[in-house]
Amino acid sequence: MNQSTLKYLNFLILIFAFQGYCQNQANDYETDYIKDLNGIRLNCKVVKIKNGRLTYRLYKKSQPFKLNLMNLTDLYISNNNFIDSPIGTEIKEPKDGFSHIYIYCAMLPTAQIFYNGEKLIKIKKGTYFLHKVRANEQHTYYTKLNLDEEKLWITPESGEVIFIHPVYNEDVIGMEMGNTMMVRNGIKLKMDKSKISKYAVLSMGKKL
Repeated sequence: MNQSTLKYLNFLILIFAFQGYCQNQANDYETDYIKDLNGIRLNCKVVKIKNGRLTYRLYKKSQPFKLNLMNLTDLYISNNNFIDSPIGTEIKEPKDGFSHIYIYCAMLPTAQIFYNGEKLIKIKKGTYFLHKVRANEQHTYYTKLNLDEEKLWITPESGEVIFIHPVYNEDVIGMEMGNTMMVRNGIKLKMDKSKISKYAVLSMGKKL
């Protein structure tokens, strides 16, 4: 083997080694994924979840990106240690015969929550409330001015954990008052059991 051929082979080895190194680095930034409201999936590295907001990094991008969990339909994180829970929040397991209803707000709107005809709490951004209710009984949650079909009628099973958060209604009416946007006739409650809501509550900084 002549010297020029040997140099060429060494060059190829360096190229493949460099490509492998870059690929390994890229894989380090693709340990997790997020999926937006349009169903588009993005492989990334989640570095923090706090107060309902997620911070992630991409390969070869120096600055991290932030978004609200409510703008996602799905996510996967390989390391739960990235969840920043200032008050040590845990999703508690209900006692036999009971269910836990977590009411939270990770993104506007703030809402006055009613329960079975009575005022329950006023939920604000970055807060959550744990409501312990009896299982196998009907419980009604809603906001002011909700029609019956907009209310949540829930009959949970024993040991069930349910998450509720306010969202804007389809018929929301917005009015500008100076520099403030006033919203009326447009807030309802949404119920789910997804990990999006679970991560949001775990990252909340205040319990009502």
